[in-house]
Amino acid sequence: MYVSFYRKIGRLLRKQEVYELIKEEQEEQIQNIINLEFQERVEDTDTQEPPSGTLLSELPLDILQSITKRMNLFDYMNFRLTCKRFHEVNPISQWRDYCRYPLFLFPKDSNGTYELLDPFENISRLITIPHISSNVLSSIEHYKDGWLLVRFGGRSLRYMYPFTFTPESWKYPPHILGSPRFGFSTCPTSSNCLTVGLCGLSTPCFDYSESPNGEWKFYDTEFNPEEDIAFQPNYKTGPKYHNNAFYFLGKEGCLGEFRSIQGEISWNVYKYPFTEDRDTLFDSCYLVELDGELVSVFIKATGRCLEMFKFDISNKCWIELDTLGDYILFLSTTSSYSLKAEKSEMANRIYLPRRKGNEIVFYSLDTRKYHTSGSADYGHDDLSGTKSQTSCCWIW
Repeated sequence: MYVSFYRKIGRLLRKQEVYELIKEEQEEQIQNIINLEFQERVEDTDTQEPPSGTLLSELPLDILQSITKRMNLFDYMNFRLTCKRFHEVNPISQWRDYCRYPLFLFPKDSNGTYELLDPFENISRLITIPHISSNVLSSIEHYKDGWLLVRFGGRSLRYMYPFTFTPESWKYPPHILGSPRFGFSTCPTSSNCLTVGLCGLSTPCFDYSESPNGEWKFYDTEFNPEEDIAFQPNYKTGPKYHNNAFYFLGKEGCLGEFRSIQGEISWNVYKYPFTEDRDTLFDSCYLVELDGELVSVFIKATGRCLEMFKFDISNKCWIELDTLGDYILFLSTTSSYSLKAEKSEMANRIYLPRRKGNEIVFYSLDTRKYHTSGSADYGHDDLSGTKSQTSCCWIW
């Protein structure tokens, strides 16, 4: 086991790009370690452990950190578990330090086991979100800034880092009914983190808390049918925090804006992007921030039609989009992102919270077809044969 492990690290150390990251004055020291100890002794030995002086655990801290910077997230997680020193000197991983693109987190069973999947490297890892006392894990409600907001069956909420857990659960707000949609504004360790829950049937109302584990307050919207645009709460998608406000998509595509300024709440509704003679029925919808602007994506039943719009904040109207340019979208009901593609052939794609086997489904705006992460050359006109993934999120 040790020999195999050190061989793997030896190969990693010999890569030219590692040397480029390490300080110039350390290169001679590292080269001696590699050439005189790892390469000759470890590779020529099948059963013996490396002799004293060649153990990775004895390398200087800055060299160890230089090694880990070249690992993907999954190798890094395993590296931390190798020995006590590696665990102590390497911090809990930050996703963006080890991943080029977001990872997909989805449930494997009803016992709190989730799979963390990198669709681009075709690797994954199982993680467990334990139950709180006798409560049953219900769903992931939101993900932002490295934190999950998890809703439990016993009517409680909890902020969670995917591998460590906060000590206290958070009771449900008193007015929430049915299947609400929650979101929070910033890292929950911040004292000014605003958490909002959308509820209501025919008209929206909100429970909100202006600090983590703070008291819940209630806000009921008013509707004047002669002046206001109707907004029916939509629980198929979650909110997007953008420009200091929460934005929600209604059942017919209307955009709702919930804003809190020094405790004063405002609620505004902007008309849906479809023309009057257009069918507004859709199976799923998503909000994402793209290059500083809000973008909505609507997918109709079976995926036969996918439409995309950009919100013009100045004129309070939607503009239809037919391309993403150099960008990629990663969409789910709990977290959505836009990133510039590292390679041109990966641009203009929309990754969806759907799987075919263990591959993620994406829509190409170049081919106007659906593909999977492992077979981009073969496309489908609809989403038949794919599975919609609930209680999932993109981690970034």
